[in-house]
Amino acid sequence: MALDINTVISSETPGAIKLELMGQLDSAGAEDLERAVNQVLEETVEAIIFDLKDMTFLASAGLRIFAKTQRAMTQKGARTLFVNAQPQVRKVFDIVKAVKLSDIFQSYEELDAYLEAMQKG
Repeated sequence: MALDINTVISSETPGAIKLELMGQLDSAGAEDLERAVNQVLEETVEAIIFDLKDMTFLASAGLRIFAKTQRAMTQKGARTLFVNAQPQVRKVFDIVKAVKLSDIFQSYEELDAYLEAMQKG
């Protein structure tokens, strides 16, 4: 299954754009994801949220895009967040440590609580 990407302005998190990833993030999908991320990086956003609920596979090419996105967003003073990682994807994150584990959330409820705490300072 190829990677499908749905770009959504997040209603749950003001100032954020959500990229919903569906399917397999392999080398071909990484090219599509990089194009989508580059479009988002042209916008003024406080966060990119990668929703991984329907992502079934994560290859090293995808991890590279995630790490590159984190660097670009950090330089802009913005955040890169991950939500709804399936167990097989979460395991890759845990093993490779290409993204900060503190930016990975099990659900939108967990993400919302984190963002609310950040706003309160």
